[in-house]
Amino acid sequence: MDFQDFKESIKNRKYFNEKEEYLIHKARCRHNSALIRVSNSLGLKHIITGHSPRHTISNHLSQSDFTDDEIRQVLGHTDIKTTKIYLRERIGVSPTMKIMKRINDENSKN
Repeated sequence: MDFQDFKESIKNRKYFNEKEEYLIHKARCRHNSALIRVSNSLGLKHIITGHSPRHTISNHLSQSDFTDDEIRQVLGHTDIKTTKIYLRERIGVSPTMKIMKRINDENSKN
């Protein structure tokens, strides 16, 4: 699967057909499976998923005094309600932030 598989749909700005939706689903599953294997091999308590970077960036931006609407734009959401789901989880330090801090600390030692 590559960009060419979706070129026509993207060019015409139409919805993906059933085959394209299936290919996207399969790619997402493979991606998340790989991230789970990485998480397990690193011995992480919390599993990393494809959404981990999105949660991380929303957390960084919210702690850096960006507005909810600016964060919405960065995440590419059309509805602020979707962004608020990410921001609602920002009470205290998120598991993703703990993981990123641990990885950063370990890399700093090397």
